[in-house]
Amino acid sequence: MFPIWLLVMLAALAGAAAGDARPVAPHVLGHVAQPLCGALAGQPSAVNHVIVIVMENHSYGELIGPSGSAVAARAPYLNGTLKRRCGLATNYHAITHPSLPNYIAMVAGSTGGISSDCTACTTSASTLFGQLRRNGRSWRVYAESMPSNCSSTGTSRYVKRHNPPTYVPRLAADCARWDAPMGGSGGRFATALANGRLPAFTMVVPDMCNDMHDCPIATGDLWLSHWIPRIAATADYQAGHTVVLLTWDEGEGAGYAGSIDCLAQLANASCHVPALVLSASTPAGTRSGVLFSHYSLLRTSEALLGMPRFLGRAGTSASMRGPFGL
Repeated sequence: MFPIWLLVMLAALAGAAAGDARPVAPHVLGHVAQPLCGALAGQPSAVNHVIVIVMENHSYGELIGPSGSAVAARAPYLNGTLKRRCGLATNYHAITHPSLPNYIAMVAGSTGGISSDCTACTTSASTLFGQLRRNGRSWRVYAESMPSNCSSTGTSRYVKRHNPPTYVPRLAADCARWDAPMGGSGGRFATALANGRLPAFTMVVPDMCNDMHDCPIATGDLWLSHWIPRIAATADYQAGHTVVLLTWDEGEGAGYAGSIDCLAQLANASCHVPALVLSASTPAGTRSGVLFSHYSLLRTSEALLGMPRFLGRAGTSASMRGPFGL
């Protein structure tokens, strides 16, 4: 039998060979056996950090499937780990098509008058970013492969339409400081995690390959398998002070049509997307069939962070707190 320390080290080296070349810190190794979700009994005393991760353009039925199915095989980490060990919303819906209005909805409680993937357009809608600032809290957007802070310049792997603060003129000063390139294993997001310096609200936007938009589902699944364990290894996550909300901006396939009202077409498969809740207080294997949407994601974020009111349609949407032990 090999000693446990050697098995752990070999596992760490295997992870590096798969693309995560950063050495694994001792505190991370110490928590390898910790449950991903459900380690705490009851709701946490306080949630100080909400992390929203937004993937791209895949409907629920393309990503979530029973064990042994072809669907599950395309996303083994999503199905074999996250779905099984954390919380899954089975009746979660996007707001519309295409991408940009959904990103705005997640932080504004409306689409902000935007109905396309425009680049020169703006919105005057109030957002969670401004709401946090007014209440003495901070935020960050970490956009993978973005060339510079708060960039409106697209590249082959970064697009402005996945970065909502860049559309809000009143956020310009904060955007220039707090909307940053994500970086890799030694980048800004990884450093914030390692140093315990997450803001109240973090939106993580993978690039056009790792978000499953331009590359296979398996690529995004692998990306999640690298980053979720990093988040879960932090002391704040393990103490119940960090909650992760993972979703997809919109679906695709049958029923897809631009500018539709997805909440009026609940049977439309292109509007039905997965959403997963990860926290130390969410019992493993939790399922909820409550009707949720991107407006629910906003309401949940606002409530967890103690905002005094809900923006737009977040105020009339179901909260994800009770069903997922938050």
